[in-house]
Amino acid sequence: MSDSTTTGIKIINAHGKLGTLPLNAKELTEFLKTPELLVHLGTIDEKGEPDDVRPTWYYFDSLNDRLYVGTNKKLSKMIRNLEKNMTISFCIDDSRPDQYKGVRGKGDVSIHEDIGYTTPIFMNIASRYVQADENYLRETKKGDYVILEIKPRYYSTWTIIKGET
Repeated sequence: MSDSTTTGIKIINAHGKLGTLPLNAKELTEFLKTPELLVHLGTIDEKGEPDDVRPTWYYFDSLNDRLYVGTNKKLSKMIRNLEKNMTISFCIDDSRPDQYKGVRGKGDVSIHEDIGYTTPIFMNIASRYVQADENYLRETKKGDYVILEIKPRYYSTWTIIKGET
């Protein structure tokens, strides 16, 4: 059985044969909006090998099914990888025994550099994790940071929490 989001992105069960349950669209949205979670991103390097898997802060736009991540365009190996292959893998999970669930997938990436576009998204990202204000955004407004907009192709989800699905 599969479900889909309001924008039509398919939600599948990641580990059905292992006894996990998939998240439905509402549970997926609630999970992706959980403040303390990190997204783990993976790209492909110039040799075509997996590279630069790292955890980072993110913001989820449930109306458009988009994940947003900020990174320094000059220092990030991920940006160099994405310039050659605009596909990214992502995984967000909560491994606490009483909360065990997660989402993974692949997505297509757009890189946004315009400060007028990126600043409010940086604020959305930061406010999920810290008390963000204009001082916090000072570095992002210098132009060295970009926003990665990830459009998931699908969501592969799992949970073992009984009674939630």
